[in-house]
Amino acid sequence: MNSLGVIRERQGHWVASRRLYERALAIRTAALEPTHPSIAASLGNLAGLLRSQGDLQSAKPLFERTLEIQQARFGHSHPVVASTLLSLGLIVLDQGDPDEARRILQRSLEMARQTLGDEHPLMAAVLTGLASVHRSQRDWEGAKILIEKTVDIHRASVGAGHPEVARAVHNLASLHVELGDLAMARTLFEEPEDATDAAPGASLIRRAPYETWRGS
Repeated sequence: MNSLGVIRERQGHWVASRRLYERALAIRTAALEPTHPSIAASLGNLAGLLRSQGDLQSAKPLFERTLEIQQARFGHSHPVVASTLLSLGLIVLDQGDPDEARRILQRSLEMARQTLGDEHPLMAAVLTGLASVHRSQRDWEGAKILIEKTVDIHRASVGAGHPEVARAVHNLASLHVELGDLAMARTLFEEPEDATDAAPGASLIRRAPYETWRGS
């Protein structure tokens, strides 16, 4: 049922997806111990959906509860914990607290590096989140350095023609627009079609890295 909720969400059927997530959470809560990973997965799915809908106030406590369960189950240095910290940090940033978001995301980054290495896609996702913190504070150069790293990570991990590379390059191009370097932005926007067609209009900070670790 949880997996069906993920499918419905990806199809854009948010009402049906929420209903499935809530039902899966109720069943798992009744049947499993409070710190079971499946409960954390259901909480994370529901929280992610609520964040996608802009309901940050409802999503944040669900992510916090997810984090508590994961830390109790897996300890304080594990990829699933790093991924949930990423999601929580992005919510805090969306709520207008870039300093606290930076602190949370730095924890996530250090944990991802320790447990997964420097070239894992989760590292790129966290760096993208940190770049968003820099952008929110108008630190364009700081953001550019981080986004360039995400491009390198994606190229190394999934190959130059992958949509994740295209999204990272597109994000870097939009940053060059903000920096006033329109020539470089145009060069990046005009990269080969197989690397950029998926990028325009796509959200750079996607939930895919988080879904990879939160379970089904």
